[in-house]
Amino acid sequence: MIITLTSSSQLTDLLKEEKVFIDFYADWCGPCKMQGPVLEAFSKKFPDVKIVKVNVDQHTELAETYGVMSIPTLFVFKQGKETYKKPGFHALNQLEKL
Repeated sequence: MIITLTSSSQLTDLLKEEKVFIDFYADWCGPCKMQGPVLEAFSKKFPDVKIVKVNVDQHTELAETYGVMSIPTLFVFKQGKETYKKPGFHALNQLEKL
């Protein structure tokens, strides 16, 4: 399931889920546009994982809070704890390993 973040408080609630991927992106970013279809394919293969897309232009405070320096940047949270953070494009096989 892919969720586009609409408010900062929404993220707090989503992080309570067991498995959450957070994709910090921007609409104008080329690699971010390439990442979108990969996340779609991943979400169909792993429907139990919540995927949250955070637009850095709309949620600059969250990007700062999480130390996002380049986009796309992917975070993985398991049971509310950050277990992975890495900028750049992620292929489907990379996501599956996480």
